[in-house]
Amino acid sequence: MNALNIRKIFPYTPEVLLLMGAVVCLVGEWLATSHVNGLMVVGMLLVVTLLISKSKYLALSIAILLGVVSVFFLLALLSEFHEFPVDNPERWQVLLGGGAIFGSLLVVSVIMPRKYFSR
Repeated sequence: MNALNIRKIFPYTPEVLLLMGAVVCLVGEWLATSHVNGLMVVGMLLVVTLLISKSKYLALSIAILLGVVSVFFLLALLSEFHEFPVDNPERWQVLLGGGAIFGSLLVVSVIMPRKYFSR
């Protein structure tokens, strides 16, 4: 893969990360429970539609929804963190792992509309 191909793919990094996360969640749940999560399928279809149509308003809608959900889950994560006993080392694993996941989703929700509205 040369530098020219990487430059073509780089602007779509937030969408690709969202798709990869949705695929991992979908496959993980399917392997664990033998059921397909319809919400993940709809989310993947929305992101693929966004990649194809490049609609500003679809990007804004996805970003707002993703941002609100990320903030909600970050607050829930902090609530769970404070319920762990102080001497439990797993509380830091929960905080760092969840913070990385939901924090990156929050960053994606900020980057995505800026990219589409800057055109």
